[in-house]
Amino acid sequence: MAKANGNELCIAEALLCLGSSYLLVTNFVKAKAVLEESSQLLAADDSSHSQQLGFECTLARMDVAAYLGGYHEESKVVVEDVLSRTKDSDLYWHACALDALGWLHWIMGHHTQALEAFVEAADTMKGLECARDRASALYGKAYSLNKLDVSDEAVHDAVQEAWEIAGHLEPSYVHGNILVLLGEVFVRMGRLVDAMDAFEKCLSAYRYIGAGLGVAQALDNIGYAYLHTGAYSDAYSAFEAAAEKYADLGDNSSDREEFEPRCRENMENIRLKQENPDQVIGFYRPRNNREQDLFYPAATSHP
Repeated sequence: MAKANGNELCIAEALLCLGSSYLLVTNFVKAKAVLEESSQLLAADDSSHSQQLGFECTLARMDVAAYLGGYHEESKVVVEDVLSRTKDSDLYWHACALDALGWLHWIMGHHTQALEAFVEAADTMKGLECARDRASALYGKAYSLNKLDVSDEAVHDAVQEAWEIAGHLEPSYVHGNILVLLGEVFVRMGRLVDAMDAFEKCLSAYRYIGAGLGVAQALDNIGYAYLHTGAYSDAYSAFEAAAEKYADLGDNSSDREEFEPRCRENMENIRLKQENPDQVIGFYRPRNNREQDLFYPAATSHP
């Protein structure tokens, strides 16, 4: 309809909405092409509305670049440009750019710098009417603390702060992300009932928005939680469902390449464990889990 109207700003805004939707459901290849087209159209318009859309489009493109890999230093330059252009003119997009900078630092392994960016973003958003964005920044803060190996209690308190805001809002990717981290912390604290509840809720949130990667991640964590309880048949079913969801991401997904085989290997190891319960077998932990070594169920702990 926008193309039929011939208004290039309307076309750019429609493309931005489409690209952002592709990003939300983790179709990064399609998101990249659509957002690039939107960016080109927005650059040709110098209105204030177009400038705000341009900020949104730029940060969405940075998210895509982060997921597809590469160009991190170039992305950092672009985000820092948005930061300098919004510092004194647009507090909301300045805070969003800080949030984007935090994730770029995280991807590059700079977790202390990521934490600083997320804290500043969350503080900047305090007086703004943007609860979901502030919850996202607080989640980034909690995630960074998690990566910095602080105590489980400190991570729990930080992620709980994010959930207190997000929990009242309509389900979104932010809900799923917060609940995955909350569940991971509960597992480490030995609160397996609470962990399973968090993982089930995050699965519902990801399904609600149609986020395939999130659904796979939730199922992966559910399988991991079942391993802790010794419910191997349930764990097998969860890993099988997770593997199928990772496979659905397509050939261009690095997550599929890495995590589908890991889930299938966990399935094979469960089969071996059920055939010989006394055999010491390690299992892969879920995507983004803080602990990356193999997990050995307590009944047959690793010597």
